[in-house]
Amino acid sequence: MKFNFIIAIIVVIFSCTERKATPDLQYMNYKKGNLVISLDSVSSYEFYWTQLINHENKSTLLNLNKVINSLDFYTLDSNLSKGFLEKRIPLNSPDKFSGTPVQGFFFHNIDSIFLFPQFTLNGTTLIDGKGTVHRKYRLSIPENSEISQALNHVSSPSSETVLVKDKLYASTATLTNTSKNEGISDAFRAIVVADLESETVYMNSKVGYPSLYIGRSVTNHHAFLTRTFVSDSLWVHSYPLLDSLQIYDKEYNFLKSVSVSSDYFKGFSETPKNTAQNEQVEFIVTQASYGRILYDPFRKLYYRFVLHGREISDREILEPKSSHKNHFSIIVTDSDYKKLKEIVFPGEIYHNYSALVSPKGLLLPKINHFYNELNDEWLEYDIFSF
Repeated sequence: MKFNFIIAIIVVIFSCTERKATPDLQYMNYKKGNLVISLDSVSSYEFYWTQLINHENKSTLLNLNKVINSLDFYTLDSNLSKGFLEKRIPLNSPDKFSGTPVQGFFFHNIDSIFLFPQFTLNGTTLIDGKGTVHRKYRLSIPENSEISQALNHVSSPSSETVLVKDKLYASTATLTNTSKNEGISDAFRAIVVADLESETVYMNSKVGYPSLYIGRSVTNHHAFLTRTFVSDSLWVHSYPLLDSLQIYDKEYNFLKSVSVSSDYFKGFSETPKNTAQNEQVEFIVTQASYGRILYDPFRKLYYRFVLHGREISDREILEPKSSHKNHFSIIVTDSDYKKLKEIVFPGEIYHNYSALVSPKGLLLPKINHFYNELNDEWLEYDIFSF
């Protein structure tokens, strides 16, 4: 009896240890350092619209500062351990820029930085690294846009608007409730193209929702396309409720679909018809789904993020950001999309939609809405190498 009791205690201790090790400890095996960015009085930790560039043999982090509406340049030291504000380009002048607030930006090179207005590409502005305006584009909303008065381009790190041979390629997000009526429409087009030479804009007829989505009821979060542009040659698309990735060439000809599945995703799950948007958070929190897809050109790897589902406490009051409490994982694949590993990370610390790829590794910002060490004077990225 005594021996059985001791065995039982060992089993309990071991099982508790195992639970604690995932995700609390294992992901730290891949941590290789951290980057600290100093903030001034007109900056916030919300580095949600960012791009990491290499200019004059140094790494520079660009951030669209929506506190004062400016494009901020942070120079990083050679070890990617510290970053300091180098310069700031104000974007408030209505004479120089569009009167519409800036939604996002794309740094093509030091002479070509594109600023994209909210809900339209009309007024897209081309500036250089000194803030000099070189051109403002007249880009009308396509007739077959989902809504004739607005073009809901994403233009964020999760789905950048990118310049390829004098054409801007932007992804769009639906403005309708995707759980209503007939669900996802096969008429929706996910990619809009702006030809900068002719100043024409059109919806790309080749890219809509995958067939598994058509006619089904999902939350707007689960209808959101994320994508990455790979070495000037490929687009890779990821949808929240699909194990597969869709691969296109740079001109958006479909190449293939490949399965990159998570151990934590249990398959496509519909939302009840006509779920109000303010009630969709429950399904976002409880259902596992795929998030960002990123290509790492330094190590020739792909990173696919997975939001884990969790149970909701009876005492929890849900809010739009409640899913930021969820654990998430990162699937690492090789350049041929073969799954190498899946690493689990804890919730309430990182904002994985603002992750960046650097020469040193994957940068995950500790700017989660629920992170208890948010600071007004600096923000911190943890650096992971897989």
